[in-house]
This record gives sequence, structure tokens and C-alpha cells, in this order.
Amino acid sequence: MDFISLQFVFYVTILLLIMMVVSKNRVLRELKSQNYQLNRNLQEADEQAKLIIKTDLELNKTQEELDKKVSGLFALQKISHALSTTLEEDEMFNRLSTPLLHDLGFDKCLLFVLNTAREPICRIIGGFKTEEITNIQSAVFSNMKLINLISDKNSISSLTDENPEIKEFVLKKLQSEVFIISGLLTKQGLEGILFLGNESKALNITEGEEELVAILSTQISQAIENARLFEQTWRSQQDLEIKVKERTMELTKALENIERINKRKTDFILAVSHELRTPLTSIKGYASLILAGTLGDIPEEIQTRLSKINEHSDKLTDLIENLLDISRIEAGRIKMNVQDQEIKPVIDKIAEMFAIQIKEHNLNLNIDLPKEPIKITADAMQIERVFINLVSNAIKFTPEKGEVKITVKDTGDFMEASVTDTGIGIPKDHIHLIFQEFQRANNAIDNNIKGTGLGLCLVKQIVEAHKGRIWFNSIENQGTTFSFTIPKTK
Repeated sequence: MDFISLQFVFYVTILLLIMMVVSKNRVLRELKSQNYQLNRNLQEADEQAKLIIKTDLELNKTQEELDKKVSGLFALQKISHALSTTLEEDEMFNRLSTPLLHDLGFDKCLLFVLNTAREPICRIIGGFKTEEITNIQSAVFSNMKLINLISDKNSISSLTDENPEIKEFVLKKLQSEVFIISGLLTKQGLEGILFLGNESKALNITEGEEELVAILSTQISQAIENARLFEQTWRSQQDLEIKVKERTMELTKALENIERINKRKTDFILAVSHELRTPLTSIKGYASLILAGTLGDIPEEIQTRLSKINEHSDKLTDLIENLLDISRIEAGRIKMNVQDQEIKPVIDKIAEMFAIQIKEHNLNLNIDLPKEPIKITADAMQIERVFINLVSNAIKFTPEKGEVKITVKDTGDFMEASVTDTGIGIPKDHIHLIFQEFQRANNAIDNNIKGTGLGLCLVKQIVEAHKGRIWFNSIENQGTTFSFTIPKTK
């Protein structure tokens, strides 16, 4: 091979080598670029992995807190139900058992309640020995700093309270690193203390749990207040029932005594009235006989006195008859001749009967009857007596040129009748006595007119015997209205 050929081969080889080097450098650059990108991707992936792990931890923590909140809310709901289904304090604490409090996530719990004597009583114990409670109770309620803090803040906890003295006290006396102490507050002040705690710091508490415990303590406070109010009300009711029963027995005995006295009075009046009627009849008979001249002529003076005897005998007879009628009606011995009848004929008869007296007293008699006839079921003679007494009183107590008015109206099941006058009225101090026996107001018009005080009592007895009622309205110096009702014919 000649020199030129060798030289050509050399150059070609050099060229190939250069091309190979250039190509290799290019590949190396590409590999470096890829390696840089790969390292960068690895770093980003590492950061993302760290972020994912951090997010996962936060999500787990949030999930744990949510689980605790849900569990706490569920436990709070069960506790609320237990508190709301009874109003007895002892039963309430029996239902508010330790397992329910443990559902809130604590392994220690105590519930102290002040009784009516303001002495603390441990109602619920969890995570403590029974023999420890006396010392714990004494230590808690003698620690005035703790009591004042609870009263002021309502609740304190290892999460929010930075007081090392309180934390040391809880750790030493209540063996808890983590705790919530909440006061049972009512309108009367501090009524107790709720303690929830954990021995280990690993079982820490959250703000949500502290809120749940605050809600729980409020519910317990309200339940205690309601239970004590219910007990107080129940005891008051029992005392009231006892007093009512005792008073009822006293009133029953008093009523029996009154009925016994009334019966004796009625029997006495009946007996005396019957005993008086015989000699009174004889007196009136002899007086009438002498006045008639049967035994010969009598002097005018004696005749005048015999007329007085005869007049007073008539008054005594009326008095005895009224007494007998009142006693018979009270005793239920009088027989009513009850019949269906119209009221108009009775009123017409009364108007005719008093026509002369109305004229003599210079009065005006006004009668107001409805157009449609009213039928009543009553004893006509007794109803006449009612009108006679009421109209007679109206005439007696009404001055000249006054008016007496009889009004009748239909009120549905009853007839309502009224006798109204424009007389002197009834004094206020006599109003409560008006229907009592032997009670009568003074007649300022004519003090010579006397009465027995039995008329209105008899009227009341007759009306009530007919299943009606009687009442009156009176204004002094203006007049009086007596009204009564009688059942209508059905």
C-alpha cells in the first residue's frame, strides 16, 4: 500500500475517532441531563412523600379527634337521656353510672354533690378505691383556691390551666396527669364538682372534650336543680294535701255540728210554734167574741184595747206561720203543689192585691211583661208569697211619688222576675245580713212600720226550693232591685 493510501486511512481513522468522541460526549451530556432530571424528580418525590406522610399523620390525628368527639357526643346523648328520664335525685345518679362517664374517654371520675346541709357527698366513683374517697373529698373541698377557680371559671383542665400548684395538687391527690374539673353551678351557687382524669399524658384531652364536659356539668346541675325543685314541690303538695284533708275533716265536723244545730233549731221552732198556736187561737177567739158583743156591750176604751189584742194576735199568727214555713222548707217537710202555669195571672193578682196600698202611698206601679206568655213549673201560692213579700217591702221603703216596677223576662231555661223600687236602698252594713232570719233595715220613711225580719228569709227558701236563685242590687237613696229565677216548663 503506498504512502498516500496509508495517509488516507490514517485520516479516516482519526476522523472516525473524532466522530466517536463527539458522539460519546453528546451521549454523556444527555445522560448527565437525564441524571439531573432524575435526581430532581427523586427530590420532588421525596418531598411529596414527606408531605403525604405529614398530611396522613394530620388526617389520622384529626380522625382520632373526630372519633373522640363523636364518641363523646354519643356518650353525652346517653347521659342526657339518663338525666332527663327521672326527677328523683338518687335514681338520677344511679342511672348516671361510671361506664357512661368512661365513654367520654377517661379512666378516672368523681362526682361530688352538696346536700341541703351544704355537705359534700360522693355520688359517682370511677378509678379510685372506696377507702380513698374520704381523704380525696376532704382535700378537694378544703382547697379554697381550687374551689374559687372552679366557681369563677366553671371548669379548669390540664390543657388550659397553667397553674403548677393546681396541677401538682391533682397529680398528688387525684393521681392524674391529664384532667378536667368542672363545677356544678346553679342559681344558688356551687352545688358540686365533676372530676375526669387520666393517669398517663399519652391520653391527652382536647378543647372539644373540655367543651363536652362543660356541657355535661351544666346538664347535671340543671338535673339536680330540677330534681330538688320537684322534691320540694312534691313535699309541699303532700303537706298541702295533709292540711286540706285536716281542714276538710274540721269543716265536715263543723258542718255536721251546724246541721245538728239547725235540726235542733228547726225542731225547737216547730215545737214552740205549734205550742203557741193553740193559746194564740184562744186569745184571738175570745177577743173576737168580746168585740162582737156576744158577752154584752163593752166600753170604748176596752174595745180599743181588744182591737189591739186582735191586731197583735194576727201579727203573731203571721209570724208563727212564717216560722213554720221556713222550718218546714229547711227540713224538706213542706209539700209544694207544683204545676205548670203562666206567670201573668200571678202578676195580675199581685197588682190587684196592692192597688189600694199603692194609691195610699201615692206611688206608681209599673208592670213589664213579655209579649209571649211564659209558663213556669211552680207552686202558685208560694210564688205569690214571694211577690207579696218583695212588693210589700218595696212599698214600705219607697217615699211618695216613687215607683215600684215588676219586670218578667225569658232567659232560656228560666223565668227571671225583678221587683224594683226607687226607695231609700239598703245600707252597706246591712247588705250581708239581708237574707238572714230576724234581720231588717231601719225604715227611715216611717219608723212606726215594723217587721219580723222573716220575709226575705222565707222568700229565699221558697225560691231555692223551686231550684231557682235570688239576688239583689241596691244603692242607698236611689233604690233596690230584687231578682229571682224559677225554672220554665219544659
